[in-house]
Amino acid sequence: MIIFLSILFAIIAGLSKSLQDICSESNFYNSKLITKFNFNPDFWYKSISSKNKWKNGDIKQGEKFFGSSTFLVWLTDFWHFSKALMILFICLTIVFYITIFNWYIDLIIFYLLFTVIFELCFLGWIISLAKFFSVLLLLIMYDNPNKNNKEAATAT
Repeated sequence: MIIFLSILFAIIAGLSKSLQDICSESNFYNSKLITKFNFNPDFWYKSISSKNKWKNGDIKQGEKFFGSSTFLVWLTDFWHFSKALMILFICLTIVFYITIFNWYIDLIIFYLLFTVIFELCFLGWIISLAKFFSVLLLLIMYDNPNKNNKEAATAT
């Protein structure tokens, strides 16, 4: 179970890094995600959100709140938030790590987990895969009640 947590944390770290990079892309500002869900670009878009650290968006006026430009910067925008999540989950991966094969094979496995999840999410494949598996799960769930009803009917 503990090794499963370590693997899961490596996957979440890769996902967080991908989201961090996506929000810093220039085409993210006009993406469907921003427009469809009416997300506030001041929080989500990296090149705009840097002003969130400062009072009235002005560096000369100082920090917006204590720590907003240093250790609490992750509260000011999505880029820093997703980076903090990535670091947290890398640390959790290390804490929960138990040798699977040997350290250098495990290093390759965890590196591949992180980078493959990063690439799949960054390229938008994670969303496509999630939709596919959601439909598949719905089909399985829809099919199972019929089987259970038929089995119940033949048992009586």
